[in-house]
Amino acid sequence: MLAALLLLGALLVAASQLIATDWSDDLSIMWPLVTLGCILGLAIGYSRFSPGAGGLLVLLYGLFIVPWFLGLLHPAELPWLERLEGMLRVLGTTFRQMGAGEDVTSPLLYIVLFAILAWLISTYAGYTLLRYARPWKAVLPAGLATLIIATVSVRETMHTGLLMAYIFLALLLVARVNFLKNHGLLRGEPLILPTEVGYNRAVATVLAVMLLFVFAWFSPALGAALPSFKEPWQMITQPLDGLRESARKAFAPLDSSIALIEANVVRDYYGDVLSLGRGNVL
Repeated sequence: MLAALLLLGALLVAASQLIATDWSDDLSIMWPLVTLGCILGLAIGYSRFSPGAGGLLVLLYGLFIVPWFLGLLHPAELPWLERLEGMLRVLGTTFRQMGAGEDVTSPLLYIVLFAILAWLISTYAGYTLLRYARPWKAVLPAGLATLIIATVSVRETMHTGLLMAYIFLALLLVARVNFLKNHGLLRGEPLILPTEVGYNRAVATVLAVMLLFVFAWFSPALGAALPSFKEPWQMITQPLDGLRESARKAFAPLDSSIALIEANVVRDYYGDVLSLGRGNVL
């Protein structure tokens, strides 16, 4: 139970990392998507379904749940058929704009891709953890996505605390699963241990993870202070500069909030109030 809660917490932190980019106001659907995906993955992992049958269930549920959450982003008075038709029309317009080399005017395509990835990563994480007890495989996909988002985010004020929180929960999950494996709790043959062993192990794990975080947090400053570490660090970080520049162009539509159905929208850079006079300050 604790391992499942740690996994769910880590996935919610990963979703928060995406939402914190402020690429779109509609990214908040990632929280319920990740929650339902993780629960479904845990349920399939606990069941006796084969991997193929489990993957089919994830696909079938995803074909209903993902469009449903996307449809909830539209006004409640709009019929569902019109919501789906509007999203398909906007996606068609987006593909035509991309094919013609024009600027994409709607972020819907990116929101759809993020929703699909969130669903697949969360269901895979829950299934892998409960079926095979492999915590590293469960946390690495979402961890990689979190790291990429923190790296290529077009926002300069990105919160690294969310990335650290994810790593912290992931390490606690790995330690918890390893504890269960070592004491036979996953095989149904637990060893007879004193009651304080679990508590002492939990305290030691938290302290070890915190010390690891302190070292990781101050290691860049330590490397910058030592001349021998500057050149390797620059070699590692230099390719990321080109990646960030490419990301700014690719994620340009996510810098503005545009309606998901109305594709042909004129951007307004002036806000709600425009003062009268001879002109506006450039």
